[in-house]
Amino acid sequence: MSTMKTEAQVYREAADYVRRGWTRGTFFRSFTGLPLTLADATDRKGDLRCCLAGSVHLASRGAGLSDAILFGMLTQHLDGETPSVWNDDPHRKKSEVVKLLIDCAEAAEEDERRGEEIL
Repeated sequence: MSTMKTEAQVYREAADYVRRGWTRGTFFRSFTGLPLTLADATDRKGDLRCCLAGSVHLASRGAGLSDAILFGMLTQHLDGETPSVWNDDPHRKKSEVVKLLIDCAEAAEEDERRGEEIL
């Protein structure tokens, strides 16, 4: 059964995944360093390191939101840079990835509030 989530909820959940463990070069890794598929990652949510894109994919499973919307917000916050390329920069820090996801969550919440004001 799928549970509907808001964009903000997806970004916050993705930030939680990255806080628990972050990686570069692949969507998911076990804590022992083995690359994982999305199916493997779904089964191992506690034993997992995610990249930026992987964390969003995992958090959005069953949420009913399009990748175009979710990754569009990330790309917008990165001034057009591809999220995976940005994540994989060798100088990137986990704290920067978490901050980006929280910034996107806050922007999505602001968009939701503005949408409610228009209605």
